[in-house]
Order: sequence, then C-alpha cells, then structure tokens
Amino acid sequence: MPPVDLPKVEIATDGDLIITVNSQIELLVQSQFLTTLSPAFRAMLGSEWLRGQSLLFISAAIPGRLNLPDDEAEAMKLLFLVLHNQNDRLPFLPTPKNFLDLAKAAQKYECIPATRTALTLCCTRVPRTGTEYEHLAATYILDEPLRFELFSRNIVLRRDSIYIRQMCKKVIDSGDEFGLGAILLSRHQVAHKLIAGGISYMVEEMVKLTGSHHDYPIVDNFQLADQDPPPGPCRYYQDAVSYHLRLLTDIRLWPEGCRTESLTTVRRRLKVRKAAPNPLPGYHGGRLCCEVHHDNWFERHYEPGMKALHKMGQDLNIKMCLDCLKSPSGLYNGWCRIGLNHRRKIIPDPPASATSEIRDYLAQMRQELGDI
Repeated sequence: MPPVDLPKVEIATDGDLIITVNSQIELLVQSQFLTTLSPAFRAMLGSEWLRGQSLLFISAAIPGRLNLPDDEAEAMKLLFLVLHNQNDRLPFLPTPKNFLDLAKAAQKYECIPATRTALTLCCTRVPRTGTEYEHLAATYILDEPLRFELFSRNIVLRRDSIYIRQMCKKVIDSGDEFGLGAILLSRHQVAHKLIAGGISYMVEEMVKLTGSHHDYPIVDNFQLADQDPPPGPCRYYQDAVSYHLRLLTDIRLWPEGCRTESLTTVRRRLKVRKAAPNPLPGYHGGRLCCEVHHDNWFERHYEPGMKALHKMGQDLNIKMCLDCLKSPSGLYNGWCRIGLNHRRKIIPDPPASATSEIRDYLAQMRQELGDI
C-alpha cells in the first residue's frame, strides 16, 4: 500500500524537524524553539534520544522526524504557532474544543508559561453568552482564577436549563476529568430551583386563595330575611388572582417557562415586574362579597415575597473559586487569589423583610437538598 501524503504546514520556514501528529498532519518546526520553551520536548529531543533515532545532526536541509500519535492535530498546530511566536496566524478565537485541546497540550508538554499570554488573550475574547464548558476547563488547566470565576458565572447564569443538563450529562458520561461537570450541574440546579421554583411556589400559594377555605357569607339583596347568607368564594381574591396571573403572563414570568429559561432571563423579568395596584380597580377599599375578610394577602405576602425572590436572585452565591476547588479538601482554605466572598451555603438566608411563605420555601429547599 503506497504511503499516504499528509497535509504539510510550515510553522517555521527554516525548520529542522517534521512532526507527524496522529497520522493526520505534518508540521515543519524549529527544534530549538521547542527545546527552549518546553522541558518535555527538551527531554524528547535530547542528544540521547536523537542518537537512538540517528537524528543527532538534523538541519533544515535534512530535517529529522518525530511522531506524536496520541495528540490532536489542530491543537498541536496551534501550540507550535504560539511557541514560534506566530500569533498573527492564530484564529481570533479557537473553537471551544480546540481551545481546551490546546490547553491540555500546553500542560502535557510543560509549556504553559510560554503560552499563557496568547491563551489569556483568547480568554478575553470569549463572549459572555457563548461561554462553554471547554472554556471553563481550559482556565482550570491554565490556573486562571479570575477567568475561571467569570466563566463559571456566565455558564450558570446565562445558559438555559436544557443546555446545562445536556452539557453536564455529556461531561459526566465522558468521565468528568476535572470534576467540573457535577459542580456546575449542582450549582445550577440549586440556583434555578431557588428562583424559578420560588416563583412557582408563590403562584401556588396565590391560587390557594380561590379554595373553599376562603368562602365567606355572600350579601344578596334578594335574599329572604329569615335565611342565613350562603357561603361563597371571595370575589376579591378571585379577581385578584386572575389579575396577578395576567400580569405574570404578560412578561412571560410563568412557572413552566421559568423552569427552562436562563437565570439571567428570569432575574431580568423579576426586575421589570410591576406590582398590581392595591386595592384592585373597581374595589376602592370595599369588598362587598366578604366584608369580614380584612387581610389583603397580596399586599402583606405576595409583593414582599416576590421582592425577596428578586433580591435573593441578585445575591446568588454561584461563583466558583479555582483555589478552593484545587485545595486538598475542595473547600475554602483561608487563602484565595481573587478575594471571593466565600459562603459555605449556596442557598442564601432570606432577607429580613421576607415573608413566611419565602422562609417556609427556603426551609423546604434545605430539607430537600441538604446543607449545600
């Protein structure tokens, strides 16, 4: 079978070494750059290794050959471009897979210091809404705590639930090399359940107001004098529930939708949510259907509860600290480079103004999810 002609890429025009990567591509490089910037290549291309391969006197006229069967072709091409200071030939932003493979290659060949500037520049070009798991894993390898914290926040806040579940399942099924998939999934589930689940909880509490336990004597002008007024539902609460549900649907702050939307979207809709007038139009302080009922649940519970959910959403503890994750215990060890506010629990304490409904909901979450 005749030999296969592989694509050839000149990294250095005067290169003295041809590197075949994974039987996919041949890269012409300058061995001096590799041995200077990479201890791993320095060992591989040392005099003892070259003597054994009969390549002691390699040159541009008679280049030597080196086979790297276990590496990714595109990642090694990018790595050699960086090591040869050919940064103008790099893509503006590598694909997420190539970016992670490049970081792994830099770690494998012990040349992260030589590639840090180029890789950090790529990190600054990652869009907030386009942050992927591969970007987060690459910053873990590169030991970039500030970018790691930023990327983890972008993923948890700006990605919808379906995407995160699929992404984390894929990472976990493939071995979860750095343990980041499970942590991302856990943080997103808790944060999303706190906000989206809290909205569902408040809506359920609101709908309960239309139940039979809110039946009151109904005033009927045509009722016989010797008859007691029959019980009936509170007309004010029936109208109020319909009014508030309509307000929520108008801004798409609906429980079912909140379960799939990104946390950023849900928090934004909570922020623009407008409180209904109290009392509702047409009632003007009087509720003829049930004069004995003086407690306005919407004023005393619903509005403060939704405001508390919005505040907790803004204060969510979703940042991931690289130094804490890399500590022996995996927890805060008292010293971190970026001064995060290290809180032991993801589930926050309720604001001082939080209603009993919100406090009950947080207690229910802690009982269900444990001490996270």
